[in-house]
Amino acid sequence: MHALVLLLLAPPTDTVQTHDLGRLPWTRAMTLEGQTVRVRLVVANRPAVLKSGTVLLEAEGPEEESRTVALRVRAPVAVGAGDELTVEGTLRVVWHRPSGEFPGFVEVRVVGRLAS
Repeated sequence: MHALVLLLLAPPTDTVQTHDLGRLPWTRAMTLEGQTVRVRLVVANRPAVLKSGTVLLEAEGPEEESRTVALRVRAPVAVGAGDELTVEGTLRVVWHRPSGEFPGFVEVRVVGRLAS
C-alpha cells in the first residue's frame, strides 16, 4: 500500500525538454526534423498575420540562418519584437537554395501553438 502511495506522489518522468530556438544549431535541428518540440524564442520583429489566421514570427538567431515560427491561433495574439515566447510544434529544417544574388541559407521552422 505504501509503495502505491509513493508511486502516485512521484513526479512525472516524461518531462519535455525546452530548446532555445535562437541557439539551436541547425545540425542538431536536423536530428529533431519532423518531431514535436518545445522551444523558447525571442521575437525579432513585428509578426505577419495570414488570411488563415496563422501568425508568422521571425525569431532571433544566427545572422546567416533563419529561425521562424508559424503559430496557429484562434484569437488575435499581441506579440512584438523582444517578446519571449514558448511554443510547441513540429520542427522543420528548410534549405533555401541560392538564386542570382540571393544567397542560400538554412531555416529552422516550428509550426505549432503557444505553450500553456
